[in-house]
Amino acid sequence: MPNNQCGRSIAIWGEAPQGAAVSPDKKLNVHFNYWHSRSQRSKKKGSADFLDIGLMAYDCAGLSRLRVYVPLALTIDDIEDLGGLFREPVVASIVFNESVSTTNAHNSNYITLQVAANSVYARVYVFSKDAKGTPLNSELSVMPDGEGTLIDICQSAIANGYTGLAAGKPLYFRLRIRLQAKGNTAFSRTTKPADGWLLSSFDYTEFLDFRLNEARNLPQNAIQKMWPGGQPHPGTPSISRVDFLVIVGDSADVAEGVECDKKRLLEGELWGTYTKTPKGWQQNLSNGMVIYHWKKPAKPPAVDIGDFSAFIKLKIRRSSWSLVWRYLLVVALIGSPGSLLVNFVWSGFNMESWVKPAGAKAAEPLEAPQAASPPSPDHGGRKDNNGRSLAVKGSKSLEIGKGAGAPATLEKTQ
Repeated sequence: MPNNQCGRSIAIWGEAPQGAAVSPDKKLNVHFNYWHSRSQRSKKKGSADFLDIGLMAYDCAGLSRLRVYVPLALTIDDIEDLGGLFREPVVASIVFNESVSTTNAHNSNYITLQVAANSVYARVYVFSKDAKGTPLNSELSVMPDGEGTLIDICQSAIANGYTGLAAGKPLYFRLRIRLQAKGNTAFSRTTKPADGWLLSSFDYTEFLDFRLNEARNLPQNAIQKMWPGGQPHPGTPSISRVDFLVIVGDSADVAEGVECDKKRLLEGELWGTYTKTPKGWQQNLSNGMVIYHWKKPAKPPAVDIGDFSAFIKLKIRRSSWSLVWRYLLVVALIGSPGSLLVNFVWSGFNMESWVKPAGAKAAEPLEAPQAASPPSPDHGGRKDNNGRSLAVKGSKSLEIGKGAGAPATLEKTQ
């Protein structure tokens, strides 16, 4: 899918057979839990986000199906039935915020929740599954719809769930959708610093923008199914309340946009049972996770909320050993050529190469001056029998520079 899907809306509605008798009191309470697993410091590699969808259906026995449009490309393998988790009373208590007990008849497709003796709170449906644990297509249908996916809770599941259920008591369905492990999704958009690859840790910003039944954010194919002819589908139940929870990790700080009804720390000891699912999609709960809770009930005399949206801007700190090692590698790759370049340039600053003209010979070392020879007697130019000069009285002879090429004798007559 394209990465510009942030803000695309989910849609939920129901359909009834033509001419079927449907209760005028039919309604849905909708629950969403958005698990932002990628915002945890101790996340596992490839951690993905999850979206849990719960439908509390009142007086919907006559419906042919309940439909959920999700603006993501999904298959049945991306969806998990959470109904079986409600066999544990603690799961029912934390989801509904009620102290309940549970009963599960042998080989039945539902779990009954009771708040007191013989007082039914709700019935939770457990979809029939094949040998691999995948819900049967006859009860839960998943099909592509444009760039998104239609998830149908089929008539057989609705009829089985309502069988024997007292009038006015709700039937509950709960599913989990696995979102992609990284990058942008239909509900989030991430912006990272351009120099992040040069840093050992950095902050990035993520925008969570969640919407339900917002017509301007739905594709035409979903609108035509939900509002055929511009009107709500015949028999569709009203949505009387929405509860939306976002659970973010300990590495996320809320920057802005949180105008929620409640916020609190996640009770890991309670939610641990709920997060362990048969498919192994276990959230890696960590200390310091925070729950943000939005709710929107219908305002009388209206019986339907119309639409719903929630927005949150997160600043998330990313740090890991892989980033540290990558940072050290970048420093080494940049530092080694830089050091070689500095040495090469510095070696070019040899003073002799700057002063000596090209092709010039090196200067010979100067010899130390020799002491002058003592004056020799001057013989006035006379020579002995062997041709040697004889000194003459009153004359002096000086010898200068007996080195190579110097004159041997300089005579001066006084």
